[in-house]
Amino acid sequence: MIFYLTFGDLATWLTLAPLKRLMRETGIEVEFVPMIGSLGNVVTSARPGAEDPLGAYKARRARARNMAAERELERMSEMLHISVDNARRRTEPLMLSMGLPWMNQCNASCFDYLDLAFAKTYKEAGDVESEEAVVSMLKTLGESTEGFPEFAREKREALTVQSDEILANGILSTPAFSLDGEIFLGREHLPLISWTLGGRKGPPPV
Repeated sequence: MIFYLTFGDLATWLTLAPLKRLMRETGIEVEFVPMIGSLGNVVTSARPGAEDPLGAYKARRARARNMAAERELERMSEMLHISVDNARRRTEPLMLSMGLPWMNQCNASCFDYLDLAFAKTYKEAGDVESEEAVVSMLKTLGESTEGFPEFAREKREALTVQSDEILANGILSTPAFSLDGEIFLGREHLPLISWTLGGRKGPPPV
């Protein structure tokens, strides 16, 4: 199974614990694939300068979405034991994303790296965007960092291309999973994935 993730995404962080349980219970191997962006949902039919006949409706929908997003942010903050202010933090995920294939290359625990990366981002509000910050995290985990700067430079463009290809293949947001050619968007699908891995016995989870 492939697990697509984005650093700087609370939903991805909340996925880690149940994903660990799934792997432990089923024995499935998981490939961790970082993305550095997701597809936005910006649609309009009005021409520039023209009055949008649905403008008032769209404005109400936008306000409703913003209110729902704020409630979800507060709920996730409580679940993760972080402040709402820290939860609102936005960071550039590129350099943290470089650390994940490095951990794979070293046959090290991706979960250890992910847990540390999200804690640094949202609990400590520390530097997670620089090469030095990632090197420090790798050293904290006891991993070798020799050659990492060169590795990061070589992988930067490839990671961008990979993310574009993933979007083109229908992975429009994270967390997401690909299992036997089927795509699951969102951590709420983990029970369904578990049921699938268990041989689809009994009724599927709702």
